[in-house]
Order: sequence, then structure tokens, then C-alpha cells
Amino acid sequence: MRVSRIVIQNFRTFASLDVNVADDLCCIIGENNTGKTAILRAIQICLDNMLPSSFRALMREDIHFA
Repeated sequence: MRVSRIVIQNFRTFASLDVNVADDLCCIIGENNTGKTAILRAIQICLDNMLPSSFRALMREDIHFA
């Protein structure tokens, strides 16, 4: 599965966010307190609700912060 677009509304610091994701995206970077973790958490929540129970849940060690 590849994430090609992220749409977030009324979640944490985002009133509205709509981003097309580049094919070669490998990281999310930005200043402190700009919503990087909120984006990753939103993706995690979506994946947790979409994946069959036979899939392993996304764990904190699966997400790399730099």
C-alpha cells in the first residue's frame, strides 16, 4: 500500500490539510511544533482502522523521527 494523498480536517493542530505525497517521499521534516507528529498519528489511526486484523499494528518503532 502506498499513501498518495493525505487529507486531515480538525485534527490536533490542523483545521484543514490536503497534501499530495510524492512517489519518493521518505521523511517528513519541519520546524518544531508544526504538526509532523500529528500527520504521522493521523496516518497511523487510518491504517489501524483499515488493515485486516491479521496485519501487525503500526508500532512506535516503525515511525522514525529525525
